[in-house]
Amino acid sequence: MSSTPPNHSPARKAIQNLRMTVGRYLDSKSADVQHQEVIKELYIRTDLTGSYIAALVFANLIALIGLLSNSVAVVIGAMLISPLMGPIFSLGLSFAMGNLVLARKSGRIITISVILTIAAAVMFTLMSPLKEATPEILARTRPNIYDLLVAIFAGAIGAIALCTRKNYLFTTTGIAIATAVIPPLSVVGYGIGTLQLGMATGGFLLFFTNLVAIVISSNIVFMMLRFRSSMVEEAIYPLKLRIKILSLTLAVISIPLFTTLVSDIHALKLSKKMEQTLKSHLNLAGHSRLTGFSIDHEETGVRVLASVNTVEGIDGATEKRLINALSAGIGQKVMLELEQVLVKADTIKSPQTPFAKNILASPSTPKETLATLRGKTMGVIKEGCNEAAVFLAPWPVRDCIISFSGTAASAIPPPDCRA
Repeated sequence: MSSTPPNHSPARKAIQNLRMTVGRYLDSKSADVQHQEVIKELYIRTDLTGSYIAALVFANLIALIGLLSNSVAVVIGAMLISPLMGPIFSLGLSFAMGNLVLARKSGRIITISVILTIAAAVMFTLMSPLKEATPEILARTRPNIYDLLVAIFAGAIGAIALCTRKNYLFTTTGIAIATAVIPPLSVVGYGIGTLQLGMATGGFLLFFTNLVAIVISSNIVFMMLRFRSSMVEEAIYPLKLRIKILSLTLAVISIPLFTTLVSDIHALKLSKKMEQTLKSHLNLAGHSRLTGFSIDHEETGVRVLASVNTVEGIDGATEKRLINALSAGIGQKVMLELEQVLVKADTIKSPQTPFAKNILASPSTPKETLATLRGKTMGVIKEGCNEAAVFLAPWPVRDCIISFSGTAASAIPPPDCRA
């Protein structure tokens, strides 16, 4: 009984054919790439010139101002003028070609840029009267695995645009916005300047995540477009060593990113469960309504601050049942602080009647007539007379008159009130 050798199995043949097809396609695309022009451009982008330093520092300060003033538009503007993407793509190219000289040059420029950016941000933060952490700052202190994926995708399309020159201007603009490298460094400087080292650590982790992701994805694109070690004369380092460096770095930064993602998902589920429990006990038609809540994690348990509008105070028994329900729902000890705001009975709205029911009920609603309008208005007029008398004292208000016009106006004598 004969069997097909492993090397000639249908699956292996299909894989080989796919590899050959992809290889031919990449060869055809790489033939259109001006390899030497790309290498030359990225070499130029790693020059530490005065204009580079000025653009870097000013982009950093603009980003920091936008972060402190919570202005998204200003932060985006800083991303667009930042020159730091050039050395990062150069580092990716150096890994693709094994160019040790370019790798050292790019690494040195990136290190100097990071130090200058953080130092400038620290000094500006110390001199700035605004030191409160805004949502724009806090948004860059807890990176997760999704930030890594965004940077990988953006780095790949950026390298493709750089090599093919197709929509290069618009693509690099989008990459600068998607993979923000300057604002996280500004957050690092802000954190150091305000002695919030946890915030500074989170900002640096976001920057380092973007850096590593762009280097890895651009390196893969450069290799696929046939950038080879033979294109440079400088010293090279082996491919296995390059793969080990990038793989180890990616594995190290992925650990805290996955941890943050899991923590965020857990916090979101906890908040949702808390909200459902609070609403089930506090959203009572005509009696009370939950208006907001916050959750703080402490060593002894979870502290929940809930705000509720209520017609009459919520008794201790109800509050105790709510605490037990919250504790049972999340499996932790819950400390509840209930902020009760007493309101009028008619301000606690019952659920809205469906639109169809309103249509069916509308014919039974009594029609507004001149007599009913007059009766409703009389009370308002009398209150107005009294208020006018107080306001105009010591001069007396002799007459307060309202007249109604219409078909039945003559049958109704004009009311008056005398102060």
